Amino acid sequence: ARIIVVGILINSFVNIILLIGKIVGTILTSSISIMASLVDSFLDFLSTTIIYVTNKYSKTTDWNSKNKYPIGKSRLEPIGVLVFSIIIIISFIQVGHEALNDLLFNETKVPIEIGMSSIFIMLMTILIKVGCWVWCKTIKSSSVQALAQDAETDVIFNFFSLLMPVLGHLFNIWWFDSICALSLSIYIVISWSLTALEHINNLAGAKADKIDVQEILYLVLRFADSIEKITKLNVYHVGDNLNVEVDIMLNAN
Repeated sequence: ARIIVVGILINSFVNIILLIGKIVGTILTSSISIMASLVDSFLDFLSTTIIYVTNKYSKTTDWNSKNKYPIGKSRLEPIGVLVFSIIIIISFIQVGHEALNDLLFNETKVPIEIGMSSIFIMLMTILIKVGCWVWCKTIKSSSVQALAQDAETDVIFNFFSLLMPVLGHLFNIWWFDSICALSLSIYIVISWSLTALEHINNLAGAKADKIDVQEILYLVLRFADSIEKITKLNVYHVGDNLNVEVDIMLNAN
């Protein structure tokens, strides 16, 4: 539990620093790709805050909490992930709309120029996010795994947010920046839609994976010598956790 909180707090600190850097970068350039990266950093900060609150609240176990939530509040974590998945999807639909609008109605057709300050900020963002991604992948929690996915997305996102405007300026192709922002927005929307769908299925009580069912079946059969056979086994999701219902037949003696 402690390492999960540490992971969330470190991500929060990193996202605040990167958000400030992206604001500076966006002011210095008019790139839609970097603006999309700023939106992404703001959403990172928002998502980490949501995850911290849901993680902290889901661990509360006072008497009043037990009365109100007899089976615990563990489903708050996937609900938090689902909420910010939807926020991210809606935000990047808007970014994609801006990029498409620029592609169709841009009258100046002048390539975006990115200064060295903006390039430095974007490179630092990529390096820091690689570190967060690698570390968060080692923490087995749906909340922190969502942050790991977010960091992985950020690495890809920021790399192309930097590369495409620079290439557009070097080769004098004005639409590189907009097509990059549009492509990245589509990628983010699809990626987080799949994440949202997975959590919706788990919250709705989807059947557990075949491997999980086999492992539980093995554990039940070995639990006691008096168990002769299993007549019924249901294993389904309750948020991130699994609920197991077993009917067993015992030895007559």
